[in-house]
Amino acid sequence: MGRIYQAPTRRALLAAVGAAGATALAGCQSGEEPTGTSAGDPTGTPGAGTTPDASGLPPGTSDGGIDDVSTLVSATQAALRANDYAVETTVPLGDGETVTITIRSSLSRERQRYVFDAPSETNRRYVAGGTSYLQATAEGETTYRTSTVDRFASVHEDNDQVSMLDSGESLGGLLRSGAYTPAGTVTRDGRRLREFSAELADDETEVTVVTEAAGALVAADGIVFEASLPYTTPAIDGVVDWSFVVRTLGDVTVSEPDWVQSA
Repeated sequence: MGRIYQAPTRRALLAAVGAAGATALAGCQSGEEPTGTSAGDPTGTPGAGTTPDASGLPPGTSDGGIDDVSTLVSATQAALRANDYAVETTVPLGDGETVTITIRSSLSRERQRYVFDAPSETNRRYVAGGTSYLQATAEGETTYRTSTVDRFASVHEDNDQVSMLDSGESLGGLLRSGAYTPAGTVTRDGRRLREFSAELADDETEVTVVTEAAGALVAADGIVFEASLPYTTPAIDGVVDWSFVVRTLGDVTVSEPDWVQSA
């Protein structure tokens, strides 16, 4: 295991997934109540997840913990690409601040809402009817832009929250930075999930992982519904959240935000 992920500079992260992100990005408005099938509901279609081994453990895991991060990331990506989903990722900026990125995406209805919230800027995108609407706010100024979307499936499958899932900022970095230990099973909305507790992978940094809240929840087919490594350092006052959560996998309703009328 490597040491905990070193957060990118503010400029690098904002450039990667902020206002200059892929034109296909769209998403979810903060505060919208989830509707449809929850992440733990067995009626949700799991997509292309793989099957557990004879021990009943998810692929990529064993009695010793999480062994193959790529297998888990691939199963999670496949499930998101094949289904409606609501996903939330919180990424540390390296100075005690965080970026929160949320997406609600309906493949069946061809609608998506995206929110990028950083201390210095916010971006919202909404895609419907073949049009992408953008609202960007930075330095007290709000601008709007529209563009044409030729293929909604590319918006749903290839936005940063899916295509970058194996990156250091997202699920891949979370799973590679922690030492995960099997901690039994939990039931969430009817779905049985394998629980893993987590600690820092090594002690070469001054980062301290909040072990009471750190860990992962993995379905039998390898889909990771939650991974979290909240941490503190001597330079930070408080706990920094670093997490990935699949809020909903299944039927997701995406409503039009009010600001679209100004775009």
